[in-house]
Amino acid sequence: MKYKLKLTTKSMLLTSSGEGGVLIDSDVVFHTSGFPFIPAKRIKGMLRESLEEILEIQGKDESAVKSLTNSLFGESGKQTYEGKLLFSNLFIENWFQVCEGLAEYPQPAFQPDFIKAYFTSEIQQTAIGDDGIAKDKSLRNYRVINPGYSFEASIMSIEELSAEEWDYLKKAVQNLRYAGTRRNRGFGKISCEISENQIPAPFKVNAKVSDTFESDQLSVEVTTVSPVVLAQQLGEQNTVFTARYISGSQVRGILTNAYIRAQQLDRSNAHLDPDFYELFLAGKVKFGNLNYRNSGLIPLHIQQFKANKNASPISVFDNDSEITRPIAKLGRIYKNQEPNSEVKDRYSILMEGFTPQTTLFFHNSRKNRRAGRSTENEGSIFYYESLNEHQSFSGQISGPPHLVSHLKTVLPPRFPERLGRSKSVQYGEIEISLSSIEMPELTSYKYPEGKYLLILNSPLVLFNKFGLPEPGKESLLLALSDIISQKPTILKAFATTTAVEQFNTSWLSKSGKCLAYKEGSSFLIELKNETVLPKPLVFLGEWNEQGFGSITFEIFESNSTYQWGAKHSDAGNNPEKQPEPQAGTTGVSILDNIIKNFKNQESIIKAKTKAIHDTNLPEYARSLKNHLIGRMERLFESSQDPKEIQEWIGNCFKNNAASKPAGEALQKAGLVNDNNNHEFLLNKSGEESFELQRLYWITFFQTLRKKNKSNGSLQA
Repeated sequence: MKYKLKLTTKSMLLTSSGEGGVLIDSDVVFHTSGFPFIPAKRIKGMLRESLEEILEIQGKDESAVKSLTNSLFGESGKQTYEGKLLFSNLFIENWFQVCEGLAEYPQPAFQPDFIKAYFTSEIQQTAIGDDGIAKDKSLRNYRVINPGYSFEASIMSIEELSAEEWDYLKKAVQNLRYAGTRRNRGFGKISCEISENQIPAPFKVNAKVSDTFESDQLSVEVTTVSPVVLAQQLGEQNTVFTARYISGSQVRGILTNAYIRAQQLDRSNAHLDPDFYELFLAGKVKFGNLNYRNSGLIPLHIQQFKANKNASPISVFDNDSEITRPIAKLGRIYKNQEPNSEVKDRYSILMEGFTPQTTLFFHNSRKNRRAGRSTENEGSIFYYESLNEHQSFSGQISGPPHLVSHLKTVLPPRFPERLGRSKSVQYGEIEISLSSIEMPELTSYKYPEGKYLLILNSPLVLFNKFGLPEPGKESLLLALSDIISQKPTILKAFATTTAVEQFNTSWLSKSGKCLAYKEGSSFLIELKNETVLPKPLVFLGEWNEQGFGSITFEIFESNSTYQWGAKHSDAGNNPEKQPEPQAGTTGVSILDNIIKNFKNQESIIKAKTKAIHDTNLPEYARSLKNHLIGRMERLFESSQDPKEIQEWIGNCFKNNAASKPAGEALQKAGLVNDNNNHEFLLNKSGEESFELQRLYWITFFQTLRKKNKSNGSLQA
């Protein structure tokens, strides 16, 4: 079951990110596009505290409070999550429609800084000492979310809530009236409401292998709905980095969970089900890695010149006399056929837009979450790097047709899941799509004698003759010999090794590091005899069921040339989506308002700039006294209608009027016409609306007064 949570700001809200900047001491949390959002971890903690408060008001004992809160939110400090509720970030109302509409509006208005300025304000505060004077170094600058905005999020329940749990959840939401920091200074007043949203589409259940149609490959697409953390420890102790692809082991894990749920198996003994065992444990089905936009590491044998990065890359298998280095970036390689070219093969290397977008999120942790600011000697700060939402990763599953087809029959074509770290809150929400791949029927596949290029698309785990993991020449030849029934020759190689490590969620432990050839490693191999295989060679080595050992094995074309390719348009050929949703609804009100605000800001800047410029005209130099300038400034600040301005000017020219010298000075300066009606020339501002005219003249008189003071001090 999904629930819809809506939060509306009633006053300025500071959901502090924990980070600041040069000008901002405490900032709110922003999406990369500039829209503010409230992290799911905050709302989960606040709802938990709100529920505890309600239960304590009702007189519940400590055990009852702990039992109900742990049932809904999970037990604090546990490595496994056992609560029923999963939380997502609170984004601005109609967030997905806003994202879709962004592509249809002129982009200058939607720079992150402009969007931040629309939703937020900057305020300053100081601490006042006993003497009534601000304390030294106490000035703080905060950025806060303005009142009047609504944020929405979904809360998903793993299990159906009981009537009592649902009733208490609604009460906890209604009781939540303040959020963020500085709540004792008037900030953070909110209102919350929750409603049942939708029921996810049910899974097909109890499908049998005999009921399925046969297909030996499935296309898998995973789309990130929220940020996803695929943890990698890369050196920094307080930062968890994310992988740029979804491993086959992770694909197998999420499909395992979906299969257990679909077939209504008992998780503790699911391995006793014969279909489950054949699909996920027997190693017969290979779950490939999922890559962003079908990208991969540029093969290591294709290298660029150290001295000239703009020069066309070369293959070190053709020329190893130059000083080069690997490109070592994600991208794709396209073969360009040119019938009249003397060059046998020409390839374009594309790298622009093939690396998934990531964001660093700041977090803090306290063992005692009730400690408030008292975090001395306990707690920590850390960063999560995550894959951004609205990005798609695609790959394949292959195996015996009856097993692969059975998997597709059991699971729906598209369904939600959770992936990665912190899946219970803020991170890990994804959608999975499964579809059949039509492949030509092949009874055999021939590899004639000659030279072949072996490229690793994923890490390659090889066992030596003693059954131990060992990347090396003999292990590679042994693995190849077992498949092609002959011992090939390795002519050249450009390869490197890496340490691969698995994490078992059931045991909550790592498998230990295992050395393997790194993805992108390239080998030039020669076959002495023709080899006939039942299917093309696409996997090699061990642990293929976890995505390891995916390879490209193709005839080596010598003297091939490579060039840097322009941005490639492959619409219609790739199943993946763009990083941001394209097309959709138009006329989203929040975007219309941002456009209006942007245009208004442009007009304001234009009016102020013109006013400052006009004060440099010679007719205004020392023509008006500061006393009169101050009177005009106050007049425009207090006037809400042009009639009030003209009425004041008209009174200046009445007989025996005390303010007649002021009117004559304005007329002499060219600000009042010479006609009998004596009107102030508002249109000299060049603006049509009175609000902009008023802003122009206020800026004009303020600037003129400052210049008069400056000139007077210089003359003195």
